[in-house]
Amino acid sequence: MKKMSIFAIFMLCVCALFSQSQNIFVTRSLKDSLYNEDNWQREKAISSPIIEKKIFPDCSDYYIEQHYYPNGLLFFQVPIINGKRNGMYIEYYSNGQLHYEIPVKDNVFVNDYCRKSSISYDYFGNVSSLTIYKIKQNKTYRFTLSNLTICEEPYYCLFIYLIKDGQHPKLISEYRYYDGIWDKAFFHTKPVWNSKHLLNIFLKELKSFNYDDYLNIGLLF
Repeated sequence: MKKMSIFAIFMLCVCALFSQSQNIFVTRSLKDSLYNEDNWQREKAISSPIIEKKIFPDCSDYYIEQHYYPNGLLFFQVPIINGKRNGMYIEYYSNGQLHYEIPVKDNVFVNDYCRKSSISYDYFGNVSSLTIYKIKQNKTYRFTLSNLTICEEPYYCLFIYLIKDGQHPKLISEYRYYDGIWDKAFFHTKPVWNSKHLLNIFLKELKSFNYDDYLNIGLLF
């Protein structure tokens, strides 16, 4: 009887583990299928665009151009002024989730030069990337944090750029955050001498934006 009880308990544990692994498998499969569906919707929306123009009375030189997914949801919208895209370009995923907003001027995105912090989201509403601008000692820095995933664990990449007027942003430092540790990365460039100081600036800005709660990073130095 005792042996049967031990065997029964063992089988229950095995079944529980199997059930748990099946749930994980289904969840990942569902996530993949949702992303595949979104990609299909996006490709169709680009190759066979469904476009509407929201025209305002007495404003013949201004209207809102709206593109739609095959499922009927809004893909993106952008103001058209004097025949060119000018204003805020707003894009969505095929499930209605906001993807990102970015200014556009005369048909050209101006994210690198507007000096405005921005945030983008993934299909499920999680923060996927964050850009923060900061002027320090008369120098403008752009901090771009991307949220990657390796084996379901958060893996963050921080790129620090120095922006000079009339020049392309120069990558001067790169960090990786994984398993609770910030590490310098040397894949693109050797970090500048004040890279740790710049990292601290970014972390303080992150906290002021209340994004550190989501990223679960906080101030580490």
